[in-house]
Amino acid sequence: MIKINQKQFTLRFADEKNFLLLHLKATGKTIVLSLPTLELDGIFVELKLLNASEKSVKNPGNGIFEHIILANTGYKSLLLKLYIRVSEKSSIVRFRYELYSNEPIRMTKTNDAESLCYFGVDTSAFHTVNEIRLSEFNEKIHATHLTETNVPASYFENKLSLVGPIMAFSDNQTSVVVAYEHGAQYPNTFLNFGLQPDRKVRVCASKANYATNAIIDSNACFESIWFQIGAVQGDLNDLAAEYRRFMLEAINPYPASRQPYIFYNTWGRQERVKWGGSTYLASMNLDFTLAEIDRAAAMGIEVFVIDTGWYLKTGDWEVNKDFFPDELKQIKAKLDSYGMKLGLWFNPTMAALSSRTLAKNEPSRMTMNGKNIDPLEIWETEASVGLCLVSPYWEVYANRLISLIDQLGVTYFKLDGVQQYGCNDPRHYHGDENVSNNERNELYAFMLPVYFGKIMDKVKSHCPEAIFDFDITEDGRFVGLLFLSQGKFFIMNNGPYYHNFDVCDDWKSPTPDGNPNIFVNPGAARGWYTRTVLDYDKWIPSVLFLTHYFPDAPRSSQELNVASLMLGQNGIWGEILPLPNEDVQFFNEQLAHYKDVRADITAALLTQTGFIGDSHEVYEKINPATGRGIVVVFVNHKGDYQYVTTKTVSDNVVVSTSGVTVKKGAQGTTLIQVQSPEKGAYIVYFN
Repeated sequence: MIKINQKQFTLRFADEKNFLLLHLKATGKTIVLSLPTLELDGIFVELKLLNASEKSVKNPGNGIFEHIILANTGYKSLLLKLYIRVSEKSSIVRFRYELYSNEPIRMTKTNDAESLCYFGVDTSAFHTVNEIRLSEFNEKIHATHLTETNVPASYFENKLSLVGPIMAFSDNQTSVVVAYEHGAQYPNTFLNFGLQPDRKVRVCASKANYATNAIIDSNACFESIWFQIGAVQGDLNDLAAEYRRFMLEAINPYPASRQPYIFYNTWGRQERVKWGGSTYLASMNLDFTLAEIDRAAAMGIEVFVIDTGWYLKTGDWEVNKDFFPDELKQIKAKLDSYGMKLGLWFNPTMAALSSRTLAKNEPSRMTMNGKNIDPLEIWETEASVGLCLVSPYWEVYANRLISLIDQLGVTYFKLDGVQQYGCNDPRHYHGDENVSNNERNELYAFMLPVYFGKIMDKVKSHCPEAIFDFDITEDGRFVGLLFLSQGKFFIMNNGPYYHNFDVCDDWKSPTPDGNPNIFVNPGAARGWYTRTVLDYDKWIPSVLFLTHYFPDAPRSSQELNVASLMLGQNGIWGEILPLPNEDVQFFNEQLAHYKDVRADITAALLTQTGFIGDSHEVYEKINPATGRGIVVVFVNHKGDYQYVTTKTVSDNVVVSTSGVTVKKGAQGTTLIQVQSPEKGAYIVYFN
């Protein structure tokens, strides 16, 4: 038996009857994962893990250690290679495995159904079982959000399947998390948690985890996605706090995406130029961009992202010299002079019809049912067609990003416009001619997030400071833990569109100015929608869900927007050049206060009082280890309000808005009183 001993737990592998055993030292509880089962050569097989040996231990970075273990399975010459990643920072473990064979073995599907169970876990000792979903797309807010649901005993009795991707179990003394790293939009799922009447939970493939009759041999292995198992002493709230810390600090060898930078993106400005009767690319030029960088730096912004239109052709991803004759050299030099980072927009699946990239990668072109997909104009640039990332093209694209890092100095990559479905070409890596068109399309959808992971792995190994941000502002895009394990989500633009609501004909989209959005004006309403996705913060840090706020006057609206930003969403867009100097100075001062405590805000759990849109909403982000952070009070009606912090806070208090008084209590908590003459936001910094 292989044993991995960590500060908080001991992990044991392969005792012939079980797969993994996680022993939590604090409570003495052992969590047992059962053996994988699957259909091979038409036979249902439970793998027996025999003669296990540890082959190597690697340190990929950030205090993470990867153990690689090899074992016989007891079925023909099939071998299981297990990868386990552990960190002293966390009691949560990541693992995945591969299956190899010296002789051909077929992965079969009786009646086209997958019988692959990656492992199981017995929950009979736990009275509380919760499902945590990440990909519920809410039409009212036009965004995904987190839902957490208690699972009743009747679900086990009726053998229901749950999507997850996180399941949590607790007896209030020990709490356990099991999760898988993939991505889809609920209720679509490629894996599930199968509930059994004996309270066992089986983590299973639901569809497209492998092709029918896929061969395992010396040249081809089966490769699972990453899974997670962990435990803490305490209840589900303690578990959520530990899981959140794991996602922030311990999941990723390259943690740049976890840093609470302030982002500016040109798209908000490009939209307004378009709504004003011009084009999206009318302001995409050197002089305008240099001026915006000056203004962004004066406001306190740290990452400057040039959205769509900086390139000449998709696929080639070369700078459009008509817009930027020096190929962004002056822009990069100016950003460097301010200590700012450069970001660029990409649609990674698109290549212009006349691009060299399409000509060189024609076999990787996306097709459906044997037909090329019609070309699409990409944001006022040349018409483009799709190239499949689940093909050799994935590495071509990754190498192009690496070259842009070296040539242009870009380190932030906004990936946009990618739908989960759309290719069933038999020439690629998602099924050949022996697999049906429908199955190849499902295999493409399953493997697409996996290949995004490969792209990020390759690019980050070249540039650890690279940040990937995947746009999930529309439905039909994959949302889950796989991308979040390395990157972050661009989660919301301007909230819902007119077409999300049954509004009267005069208001229906598009409006006369071509704007389909509703909440694009200064004021409180837009924040009611954009703040809704803060519900992720219980389990996953809000810093991983980028949302952009407007800097427009009046001052009350600016306070509402910057206060929302500081809760972890960290984005600004819109028109910043017209801002008067006093408004620029306002943002500079507020963001300077934020930067003093943002590490604490990012680490802190969110305590929220009141629903969004109530007379007042209060958001407390105080790091209990330091007493530093912020409290934000949003007021939606004139009146007097009060709030007492739930945590002990620092004696150093900065009140940034008038109408607030602060009184320290004997127990270290603080009374905050607000006198508000209208809608507004009130920020108190503890540093």
